[in-house]
Amino acid sequence: MLGDVSEHKMRQSERVHKADPELLDQVHAGEVPLREAEQRVEAREARDKLDDVVERYPFLRDVPGHTPARLLEVAATLDAASDSERTAMEDQARRWCQAQRELMPQWRAEDEVTRAAASTLP
Repeated sequence: MLGDVSEHKMRQSERVHKADPELLDQVHAGEVPLREAEQRVEAREARDKLDDVVERYPFLRDVPGHTPARLLEVAATLDAASDSERTAMEDQARRWCQAQRELMPQWRAEDEVTRAAASTLP
């Protein structure tokens, strides 16, 4: 039986089992595809990492228009900065996040107006 299972699927199963044995039981029962289970585990791990990052850099919480992966990259850049650079970089990142919070609703509203206007054109 195991001879028919690819190494990739074995690694996926091991990862899901390590993170959530009950979820792997759902995979075995045919309730959840293995890939979906792995994606759930990945999403949970990304949320957990982001929660840790937000403790260090609270301004990274709920930045619209950016995935957790992008925010983790920003945090990694800040973590890698030298002590002499970190304060200025944090300030720049804080301003960038605030601009995103202010501008994203405006951009979304503009997009809606543009779509509405485009739908009325012949």
